[in-house]
Amino acid sequence: MPRRKKSEGWIRKRRAPVAPRWRRRSQAGDSSSSRKRELDVESVTVTPDQVCGWCATDETAVDAFQGWASKRSESRRECGIGRAGDLRRPPVVSIAPPLDRAALRPGHVLEIAGPSGSGKTELLIQAAVSCILPASFNGVSYGGSEAVVLMFDLDGRFDIARLTSVLKARINAAHKDDTASNSICLEEQGEEVLRASLRRFYCLRCFKSFEFLASLKSLHIQSSRISQEHHGKAVQLVLIDGIGSFYWLDWMSSCAAAYTSRRTLGVQRFSELIVQELRNLRNTKLFLVLATKALLYAPPKRKAIASRIQYREYMPAAWQRFVTHRLFLQPPPQAASGARVFTAQWDKPSLVEKDEFFIHNHGVQVVTKIVDEHL
Repeated sequence: MPRRKKSEGWIRKRRAPVAPRWRRRSQAGDSSSSRKRELDVESVTVTPDQVCGWCATDETAVDAFQGWASKRSESRRECGIGRAGDLRRPPVVSIAPPLDRAALRPGHVLEIAGPSGSGKTELLIQAAVSCILPASFNGVSYGGSEAVVLMFDLDGRFDIARLTSVLKARINAAHKDDTASNSICLEEQGEEVLRASLRRFYCLRCFKSFEFLASLKSLHIQSSRISQEHHGKAVQLVLIDGIGSFYWLDWMSSCAAAYTSRRTLGVQRFSELIVQELRNLRNTKLFLVLATKALLYAPPKRKAIASRIQYREYMPAAWQRFVTHRLFLQPPPQAASGARVFTAQWDKPSLVEKDEFFIHNHGVQVVTKIVDEHL
């Protein structure tokens, strides 16, 4: 059959070329991005009066940087970014010695390690008292921060009566320095300051790792309620007494689960979840964390420095990376006569000086500072 020509009315219809799907997506993205750029350009247009005002202002580079940093922090807060993204460093938390040597700030994590009977819980109580006491009340200086403190009691050794006795001792010492006021008025004022200080202290006792993890997950809601009760004051100090209390229980449960069909979270997974919750809370609420840990001694190495404490680390790597500061405590020797003197040595950061302190009814008191010649 002969082929018909195009002039006879039979012409093949060709489809318009269609771009691939990935190219159509890129073209749509380019159009949307160009539209966004146009909107951004329209939103940042300024008037000539504003330009003249900027040129007329005489400021230094420090003033310009501070203004830029404040505007950037405000914009980050509006976008939902917490105070951890702010360029300005948070102030140093005022706590009692020997914890004040490292200039601890909100966001730091201090690990207080030592054997049983080395004064770890006493240092936590001393730090809590320094935070919950007011700075001054009715003209009397108490030397506190008037902050909210949250404590997790994991080993069940915390005694609220000890905290109350140390608080009363600090209040009575402040009243002795102020001899101008009436003794009856100071006694009534002391009771009022004691009740107000104890209201700013919250203690949670956990008996399992699941309870500790559930408490951390619900702390976002609890912290909002606490700030409303204290007129906008957020939690400034978080104390964890016995961070390794559940390590061996979790280890035994994971070993027992290996011979059965039931599923359980291992030690490593528990540590990762706890550190993740603490990191999220620290980044959003921005508080200081103090945690105590029981120390397991290890045999000394041949090339080890004699002044350094040789110990065996048993906490998982997630917790070790989370810690920013570490303080070692040593109890007094058993053969020592007289006052029982404890030793505090900073390992992270490594400091030359060591502190000696003793514990009495009024709290912790630093007596001497020793320079370590081996460093």
